[in-house]
Amino acid sequence: LFEIGLSLSDRWATRVTYALVNPRSTDSQQSENSLYHYFSLSPVESVTTNLDWNTSDKMQFSLTQQMASYNTNLTREGSQRYDLSGHFSLFQSDLIVSTLSYLKTYGGTLTDCGIKYIKNLTLQDTLSFEYDFGYLTKINNISGWVHHARSDYETRLSDRIKGLLSLEAERNQYFEFNVRIMAYVTNYL
Repeated sequence: LFEIGLSLSDRWATRVTYALVNPRSTDSQQSENSLYHYFSLSPVESVTTNLDWNTSDKMQFSLTQQMASYNTNLTREGSQRYDLSGHFSLFQSDLIVSTLSYLKTYGGTLTDCGIKYIKNLTLQDTLSFEYDFGYLTKINNISGWVHHARSDYETRLSDRIKGLLSLEAERNQYFEFNVRIMAYVTNYL
């Protein structure tokens, strides 16, 4: 991972990041993403550029472009991702994040729009709600609208232990309606 950041002014900043993630790496920093190692067949090389605009203490916008390349069974393929996001602070402890994304890969395209509301109830407790919808077109001629909604309650049980309870629902070409309830306990060593 290589990153260069530049603050253009009090309100403008830019960043360029280069990353090479190898699925069979012996590097301990790259071995943290175990799902990638299970499912990926080739290294992924990516370059990301980011432009941030802080209009005020309560409102920030970000424009991100990512280009990546990887191997498939046939050849070396590329992908592009573009994100426009806004962060809006409402009160002392409320945050709204909105995102508009476009992703184009070997497997198809996705245009996505999402919004997330985060409420800090106390210093230890956070409540969040998010909703995403998008249009998906895949290489195998499957296309259609996809929807995703999620609500999380996160609490810090101690200095090193955090708990999370989530309710998630989705609808896509595979699921008419799919609901999951998840609970996590994380212990930081």
